Amino acid sequence: MPESVQLDFSRSIYDLEAVHAATSAYGELATFEVESTDALVTVRLSGLHPGAPDLLDHFTNHVLYATITGRRRSAEGVA
Repeated sequence: MPESVQLDFSRSIYDLEAVHAATSAYGELATFEVESTDALVTVRLSGLHPGAPDLLDHFTNHVLYATITGRRRSAEGVA
């Protein structure tokens, strides 16, 4: 696994809050640095835990899941 990885999430698809939820959920398995612009959320991961070979897949799936559930709750008027 590489020493560090950069992931870019388009703000037109992914919510910043979802990215933060995923960094909290996986915070013990890597170090996360998040930067955001109007168009993009960039996440730099370093210190990836060697015992979590699918970390990037799980992390990106968590961001997607959190985005979808957050938007559904918002559409349903649930806080």
